[in-house]
Amino acid sequence: YSPDSKYIVSVCSQGELKQLKLWDVNSGEEVMTFSKVDSEILSVAFSPDGKQVVSGHYDGEVKLWDVASGAELQSLIGHGRIIHEVAFSPDGRFIASACQNDYSAKIWDAATGKELKTLRGHGDILLSVAYSPDGRRLITGSTVRLHESHK
Repeated sequence: YSPDSKYIVSVCSQGELKQLKLWDVNSGEEVMTFSKVDSEILSVAFSPDGKQVVSGHYDGEVKLWDVASGAELQSLIGHGRIIHEVAFSPDGRFIASACQNDYSAKIWDAATGKELKTLRGHGDILLSVAYSPDGRRLITGSTVRLHESHK
């Protein structure tokens, strides 16, 4: 759901068909299909202001999308394959991503796409990331570890 609960974003990955779509919650109508998606999407999240969507991909890319136009804004590269989850910080300044293949989480600057920090030391496949409500901490799982967000 978008932060205002007016829209949802959905993912379709069926064979060669890979799509990211925006839907109006009240009418059930499709609002748009985002620009060309090249690889299977495993997770999506809205920015706190609802103006962007971040997606985590099977090929290891983390992509940032403009909700108004459906255009890809940035591709954040630095992980191995299989990004299981992505999340925006509550203030929208940072993006966190969890990678299965390299057992790491990364924190990215949402404005520039620059990798700020890599969180290592997970002994198992990393499946999730979530920010604390104040944005100061990030929890990662399957082996749960609590981290300072961007220091």
